[in-house]
Amino acid sequence: MKIEIKRWGDNDLYTEGQLFANGRMAIPYTVEYHDNKVPTGTYEANLKKCGEKFIISFTDESGNERIFIAGHSFRTSCKESAIVMGNQLIPGAVCNGRKYLERLIDRIRKAVKAGKNVTVIVTEDKIQPTNIIKHWTRPSDSVAQCVVSSAESCASGNP
Repeated sequence: MKIEIKRWGDNDLYTEGQLFANGRMAIPYTVEYHDNKVPTGTYEANLKKCGEKFIISFTDESGNERIFIAGHSFRTSCKESAIVMGNQLIPGAVCNGRKYLERLIDRIRKAVKAGKNVTVIVTEDKIQPTNIIKHWTRPSDSVAQCVVSSAESCASGNP
C-alpha cells in the first residue's frame, strides 16, 4: 500500500498538503510544523497497537519516529512530531480528522493482513509559498511556546 503526502503550501510556520492512498485522495488536508516537517522521501510505515487503538508510524531519515494524528493544528504537529490530518478549518488547522484517520488505519490494517508492505512517500513537487493568517501571529499564540514546551517534555521523558 502506498501512502503519499503531496505538499502544496509552505510558509515560516506550517507546511500544508493532501494525503493520497494508492493514488486516490484519502485525506483532504495535512499540516506540519515548518521547522519540524518530515523530509521528502520514501519510508516504511508500521501499524502499532497502543492500548485499544492503532497508530500509524514511520521513522524518518534522521531517525525520528513520526506518527499520523487527528490533531488540531500545526502546533500539535510540533509537540507530537506528527503529521496532522483532517478537513481544513483555517490555514494551519484541521477539524474532523478522527474519521479520516480511522478510515486510513482500517485500510492499512487490511493491507497488512493481506501481507502487503505499507510505504509513506512525501513529495513537494508543486509546493507554493503561502501566507500566514493573522490568527497565528497574535502575541498570545506564540509558536515559541510550542517549541519550548516540546523541548521540556522531551527532556523530562514525556514525549
